[in-house]
Amino acid sequence: MKFLKKITISGEFRLAYVLLLMQYTFYNDSKGHIGGRYVFPMPEEIVIRDLQILTAGKTVLRASIQPACLPELQEFGVKLLQLTPQTYCLQMDSVAPGEEFQLQMQGVMPLQIAGNGYRFVFPLGFLLPGMEQQKMECCPVEMDFTLAPAPDTVWSPTHQLQIHRKEREMEIFCLTEAGKDFALDVKQDHPVPVSLLRENMNEGIGIYRLCTINKNLYLEKRRSSVWLLLDLSGIHSEEKTNAVKELLYRAVESLPEDILIHIWCTSEKLPVFHGFRMAQSEDQIFSVLEKTDNGKGSLAEMFLNLSTCKDLQSGDLVLLFTGGSPAQPEAALKMKKKLPAVHLMTTGAVANTEFVHRWKNGQGGEKCVHVHFYEQEAPQYRLPDIINRLLYPSIVPLVTAEDGVTEEMLTLPDATLGMDGYVDVAVRYTGRAPMRFALWVDGKKKEVCSAIHSPVFRNLPAADALFGMYKTEHLKTLLNKTEVSSHRRIKQEMLETGLRFRMINSETVFAIDYGEKINAVPIVFYSSISEGMEEYQNRPSIFGEEESGLCLQPGKKKILISYCQQIILQGICSDGSIAAPYVYGREKRGLQTAYSCLALSFCIAEAEGKYKAVLKQVYADAEAYLKSNPPKGIAGFLLDEKEDMKQKLYLHRKEIHRMLPAVHELWRRLKNCPNDAEAAACLLLQCFL
Repeated sequence: MKFLKKITISGEFRLAYVLLLMQYTFYNDSKGHIGGRYVFPMPEEIVIRDLQILTAGKTVLRASIQPACLPELQEFGVKLLQLTPQTYCLQMDSVAPGEEFQLQMQGVMPLQIAGNGYRFVFPLGFLLPGMEQQKMECCPVEMDFTLAPAPDTVWSPTHQLQIHRKEREMEIFCLTEAGKDFALDVKQDHPVPVSLLRENMNEGIGIYRLCTINKNLYLEKRRSSVWLLLDLSGIHSEEKTNAVKELLYRAVESLPEDILIHIWCTSEKLPVFHGFRMAQSEDQIFSVLEKTDNGKGSLAEMFLNLSTCKDLQSGDLVLLFTGGSPAQPEAALKMKKKLPAVHLMTTGAVANTEFVHRWKNGQGGEKCVHVHFYEQEAPQYRLPDIINRLLYPSIVPLVTAEDGVTEEMLTLPDATLGMDGYVDVAVRYTGRAPMRFALWVDGKKKEVCSAIHSPVFRNLPAADALFGMYKTEHLKTLLNKTEVSSHRRIKQEMLETGLRFRMINSETVFAIDYGEKINAVPIVFYSSISEGMEEYQNRPSIFGEEESGLCLQPGKKKILISYCQQIILQGICSDGSIAAPYVYGREKRGLQTAYSCLALSFCIAEAEGKYKAVLKQVYADAEAYLKSNPPKGIAGFLLDEKEDMKQKLYLHRKEIHRMLPAVHELWRRLKNCPNDAEAAACLLLQCFL
């Protein structure tokens, strides 16, 4: 946070006021809209001449303000309110979690003549966001500042500067020569500690980094052995067998070198009972495993043998990788009760089998962890992150009242302790006392974290982020008729089934959870098509080789297809930003057509090098190609044997921007197509994921 001030002898104090909006929070008005709010003090006499709001280096709003307009400025979803003579409030309807906004204001204020010099008073601190408007002036948080001459200022001996620090303001007296200008840099020294939250802090939301954790305390508690159980007994598909094996290999690869790894494997055709330290590659691991043949086996037999194994300790971490339909499931469910907590690792394709549901709903069901094929799109499902959390004891932060009598549990099932000894936790504070955290390990309070940094919204080492640990009921209220930003909207129908909302760095991820119907499907809304396409190049497809392109069990396809087709790209902005996807639905054929036509348009335009000329023939060429080469979803199209066609999809960022007119034209043409018009335009947004 930096304040730049320029003083002139003309009787005015010229102020350039810059705020990095890192401590805004959300408000929820009577109409159900949410956005960002930031409250800050300004000198009562100041007249703001110019105001800019920037994000990602781009100006969102710029306005010249006349004194008569100061009580309220509203434009493009941005409001500047003067709540009191010395208090301003900036409200932004378009703000989303993780976005960094910068407020720049330039104005003038009169200087008071004091003897042979000039005097001005500047308020200190800012008001915490989220407080009731009528009480905002009551709860400032004071900050420490350092004042010094600006580097480009000539500071002569005739200049004299006197600073008088009062409780909530700073009085500055300067003696200078007539006609001479000078500037002061005012920088904030320390972030505002969270412990200064006042009783009027309502709906306070943020990610806080607890920085007083004793790293050695947790390193000593770390489990020394990990047991990886590979069950292939119920898998009859080579593809699923390889997928489960790959999960196991990635788990082995992500474990620290000082941990002893035991791998047990069984299948109906080739049971294996073998323990060893990780090999160098996936091929070496499974060549070792498959050398042992003791006859047919099942998961229940593996559990039985494991329960009598002397090497298995109660504190060891046990992960079960399964295809979802093991042989003898009843016996396996009974035997698992004799083992320490077994964490079930499944894939998105098998997460809805009867065995997995019974595991989840039975004793120890909370230990079930789902791992998806498309794990790169949802970091909470990444194996390294899951294993890192499971290797350490659970950390339970608590909100403690000031007098230490009452304690309210936060809605945090777990928090992630990074390898650097820090932990990031998501907090929604509704209490009426200052916030403090206590760390609990193995059910015992270890220490109280009194030093907590200001909210961190970017570059989090933890996988779980801002709203990732909120209860669904609260989110339904918070996001009712929500407008997360002007470019990211979601309909009320999606909230009816239960919404899990995660923010990962600067991206916003919606994970829609349909309970037992389908597994959660993450959808990323990018700020630009070029950003989405660049990410798309390095991501595995979430679609498989089935006819519909969806990796789901029989009977489950229609549910996910119906959900996916609820999204339609309403338009593509000229600057490349994606605008307002809304709920829409059609049959599945249009989904394939939209994917293939859009992908093919990129190929054609790239190959021809004549973007405008190609526009007229885009749809005709795509239709002809589809008739001669029926695709199997986007996966079938991308994995076509024509390697040159596949490579042409991977366009450079600049090429994508050049292709925006073509995409817009394609979208318009598909929308007006007589057959499956709306369906042909469905899921254009997903094509960039």
